[in-house]
Amino acid sequence: PLAAPSAPYLLAVSASRLTASWPHLEGLALERYEVQFDNVALPLRTAENFATFSQLAPSSIHEVRLAYVLKDGRKSPFSAPATAT
Repeated sequence: PLAAPSAPYLLAVSASRLTASWPHLEGLALERYEVQFDNVALPLRTAENFATFSQLAPSSIHEVRLAYVLKDGRKSPFSAPATAT
């Protein structure tokens, strides 16, 4: 089985925007990353190693988890959550 990635790093870039970032996974045939924001059922899919979430309420608390999908279709478990205000 694939290992879960480390939790992403979170940065509040303004009162209403939050950016999640993580290191590239080297040595894997990576298809994409999946970023789960506040336990929404459908994660954001991206080939980048960051995602920005906007139009957030000031001082609100948010949770982000990260998984990755390989080109052969295998998917990692989601990471531990990272939380930011």
